[in-house]
Amino acid sequence: MQTQLKELLPLKELHYEVGRSKEQAWKQVTESALRRAFSSDSHILTNFSHASSAGSYNMGGMSPGRMQNNYLARISAYEIALNTAIADLKMSLPEEELQGAYESGEEYAFCRDLRALVQLAKNETLVIDPYLDPQLFDVYVDSLPSTVGIHVLTSTPKSNVLILAQKFATGRPNFELRTETKDLHDRVLFVDDRCWVIGQSIKDAARTKPTYIVEHSHELMRKLYQPIWDGATSLVKS
Repeated sequence: MQTQLKELLPLKELHYEVGRSKEQAWKQVTESALRRAFSSDSHILTNFSHASSAGSYNMGGMSPGRMQNNYLARISAYEIALNTAIADLKMSLPEEELQGAYESGEEYAFCRDLRALVQLAKNETLVIDPYLDPQLFDVYVDSLPSTVGIHVLTSTPKSNVLILAQKFATGRPNFELRTETKDLHDRVLFVDDRCWVIGQSIKDAARTKPTYIVEHSHELMRKLYQPIWDGATSLVKS
């Protein structure tokens, strides 16, 4: 559709006697594309059809000036209809993948972006990291709404993590920390129905080595990690 819009705009500069044949060729191609993209009863097709009769007409013939004005009116109406179609298509597309790569020393950029992903949670977030430290609570999940479930899976948490998790749980509904010592290696973040894989443990990410955050299939990763979560040992639960 963007290509069709790009091809339409130069027609504005033409005289109607030159542009009319180009307009008709453009209209046929564009209408065919719209019919493939939208259902037959879509308002998009209706708008496009109405654009072909934009302008003012009478039964007694029209002056060259009126012909030119009507030609320009049709081109403008086509432009509006096509922009509407493009906006509609964009709304129906999946959300753009969110991901990033971080050089050594870009700890803040990593922290900022990971926090932004966590803050997308509306229902639940599950953080999987074998080597956690207290910043998980202080930096990443503390400001989430109380309605969001916060679940954390790690290997062998240090005492300071356990102490903070216990304090966190006292004022937080739907929080749980579990441990699993055999099957954890990767760092994974689940937020509602999305999932990201993280190159390094959150506590050390981008400190001395480059790392990444890459979006992955939620469905595939959930199949891998849900059984691990289900079989893990609960250490702290609100």
